[in-house]
Amino acid sequence: MNLADRRAPLFAALLGTVLALPALRTGFFVDDWLHRLKIEGARGWEADVHPALELFSFMAPGKTNDLLIAQGILPWYTHPEVRAALFRPLSSATHLLDWQLFGDFAPAHHLHNLGWWFLGALMVGLVLRRSIGGTAAGLAALLFAVEDAHAMPIAWVANRNALLCLAFGAAAVWTHLRWREGRGPLALPLALASVGLLAGEATLGALAYIVAWQLTEERPWRERLLPIAPYAALVVAWRLVYSGLGYGASGSGLYIDPARQPLDFLQALVERGPILMLTQTFQVPVDLWILMPREAHLALTAAGLATCALLTWLFYPLRHDRRARFLALGMGGSLVPLCAAFPMDRLLVFAGIGFFGLLALRWEHERGKVIGLLMLLAGPWSALVLPLRAGTVDLMMRGLVETALASHPPGPSAPEETWIFVNGHEFTTFYAPVVPTLSGDPAPGRIGLLATSSRDVHVLRTDERSLELEVEGGWLLAAGERIARDATPFQVGEQVDRPGFSAEVLEITPDGRPARVAFVFDEVLEHPSTRLLYFRDGAIELFEPGSVGSSQTLESNLPRPF
Repeated sequence: MNLADRRAPLFAALLGTVLALPALRTGFFVDDWLHRLKIEGARGWEADVHPALELFSFMAPGKTNDLLIAQGILPWYTHPEVRAALFRPLSSATHLLDWQLFGDFAPAHHLHNLGWWFLGALMVGLVLRRSIGGTAAGLAALLFAVEDAHAMPIAWVANRNALLCLAFGAAAVWTHLRWREGRGPLALPLALASVGLLAGEATLGALAYIVAWQLTEERPWRERLLPIAPYAALVVAWRLVYSGLGYGASGSGLYIDPARQPLDFLQALVERGPILMLTQTFQVPVDLWILMPREAHLALTAAGLATCALLTWLFYPLRHDRRARFLALGMGGSLVPLCAAFPMDRLLVFAGIGFFGLLALRWEHERGKVIGLLMLLAGPWSALVLPLRAGTVDLMMRGLVETALASHPPGPSAPEETWIFVNGHEFTTFYAPVVPTLSGDPAPGRIGLLATSSRDVHVLRTDERSLELEVEGGWLLAAGERIARDATPFQVGEQVDRPGFSAEVLEITPDGRPARVAFVFDEVLEHPSTRLLYFRDGAIELFEPGSVGSSQTLESNLPRPF
């Protein structure tokens, strides 16, 4: 097909949708389970929780955190005021509709996702056709549609918000470009941007392209800047409502609220932005960033900075092309809000518009070895990987939870039991009460996580009701342990009460993290209502505390994804 043809955006969207069809088999996983609990009002979620407003409120001071603490889902070292609450009422409404219409028939939910993906990819193609035109626009639309980084938003029902943001955000950009040509009112792109913001925060990435278009127009500066004002007012109003309703992030080491934590966000921008550019350019999967040590994070940032330097050199010959300046500025701006979350390639729903547009323009301008390699990765390679990832994206997500929990069946007494993970992983233990419930088996009445399995844990039984744990390197060392706690230091002697046990910090690291902690339980450790568990070789096993005075070491062991 001629890529300059007006039907090229439609062809690209159809191809991207066909390649993503394996997503229909992936079923539900991770946040899908939590969404279902909230919608059905199970396990206490019926108490003052409205799914349309709190489906994406994972942690929030008050009723949400109280419920999570009562069930033991939040670990003992959680920040007292931790918040990770996202305002996505439109996305929530689509999930509520699905559960009303289709129940637990997962393929229908996934088909809904695919519909939004098709619309979003089509709108991106229309944006590229209107902004850069010609064969380059068709080529860029094709590359965007087969990008394998889109597999997660397509195949994960709970990540539908990204697809809604893409569809409405790209439509806002397209209608804004039409308005600048004198076709249509400004109210239309503003309305589409407003709807997009109700779907999710990622819509801010679309607004970056509108700003980029205005800044690169060949008009007097006053005429360039004035059209930005309504969008700025929209974002301010949205943010005021967002914060006023109690949404945002605080107290977390992974999620950063730019308005509340500007300095932390600036640091995250410097560290995480280049990593996102690295994965956009070379298709480097960074979803395991959360499990990597700090040294690996810095290495990825360095590689990302080198990638930015390479791209600057590669695209420098296009500096006099207004289209290239628009794409580069929009791409860079779209990455900024993404740095509020930890790096994942599923975040790159808008960055690809600029990147693939630049790649297509450079390919049209001059073809060398480097640009040929990037085209190979972005085109044929991604087209091969997209259906594979779309059809298997659930395996790792399920494996972290289901494989581990299945290794130790809960048994008929689970609802009356408390499961205490002497070592574990926040991701697995957070969903421990959810998976058995939705699989039809009884869930534990309460859980508790003492230490994570990212480092060796030395365990000493001090009396019939007490354990003393020492973690090599201390708690909260790995990024994945900081979901519910930022760098706020602990104090020696600090005590934390949780249902069923209390924790007292005996020693801390130089930077204020717990190094040795005493845990005192309400009942003797052998009480039938308490089941002590630990991870070994990716499976959950019963933990035998031994006699008073005995000690043992649990070796570092992250759950295996498969």
